[in-house]
Amino acid sequence: MPDVPTSPYREAPPSRCFVGTNCHIACLDGQTGAPRWQRQLRPTPGISSRLVTLLLDGDRLYASCLGVVACLRAEDGSELWRAENRHVGEPSVLALEGPRLIVAGLGHVLAFASESGALVWQNDLPGVSFHPICLRVPGGRVAEPPAHPPTTPVPPPDEPDDPWV
Repeated sequence: MPDVPTSPYREAPPSRCFVGTNCHIACLDGQTGAPRWQRQLRPTPGISSRLVTLLLDGDRLYASCLGVVACLRAEDGSELWRAENRHVGEPSVLALEGPRLIVAGLGHVLAFASESGALVWQNDLPGVSFHPICLRVPGGRVAEPPAHPPTTPVPPPDEPDDPWV
């Protein structure tokens, strides 16, 4: 039998699931759901349901919540940088465009250096006010904000008028 060329064994990267809620971020094992790490972006005493937007880029996890933008190491949750800015709204949209992390929400758009968190520019979109925002960048990666809870009750799945049954 002829020798068959083999390639060196490489272990697949670990499967992970990132969850953001109430200004907290958790990394779960994608196979078992077991927690790998958890981090709080900011204290939220007396405040609940703070939305978190996450954008994963390689080993960097960008997150925004209630005036904070942070870059975490996806593997262990350690903070690489943090920027606090009162114009980081909730919900916010995150996009990577070249060396910049663009953060948009509630009538404000900010660009941070993706490597350091330094504020590069800011536009308060005069006359636009506090409305939800859409953001697209050519060739960039975008993370949409989580949806707000529905304003009308959703019927339980066992009700006959449920269109999803």
